[in-house]
Amino acid sequence: MLKRFLLVAAAVFVLSGATLFFGNYYLWPLGSQWFIIGAVVLVAVIFESSRYRPKIDRNAAGWEPTGERFVDPTSGKLLEVRYNPTNGERDYIEVR
Repeated sequence: MLKRFLLVAAAVFVLSGATLFFGNYYLWPLGSQWFIIGAVVLVAVIFESSRYRPKIDRNAAGWEPTGERFVDPTSGKLLEVRYNPTNGERDYIEVR
C-alpha cells in the first residue's frame, strides 16, 4: 500500500515537474526540483524491494530446525524457523 502510494506520488512529481519545466519560463526552477525529487523517489522505491531481500540457498546442507513456530500476521500461515550454523542464516518455511 505504501509502495503504491510512493510510486503514484513520485510519478505525479515527475510529470508535474516536467510540465512546469517545459511549460512556463518563470517556473522552471520549481519544475526541475519536482522532477528530480520525483525521479529519485521513483528509482529508490523500484530498487528497494530487490536490494534488501536475503538470498538464501535452501538447498544447501546444514539447515536445522529450531523448534520455533509462529503464525505470520501478514499471511496468516504457520511458519517454522530453520537455522544454518555454518553461516548464521535463518529461514522461515511454511508448515503444511
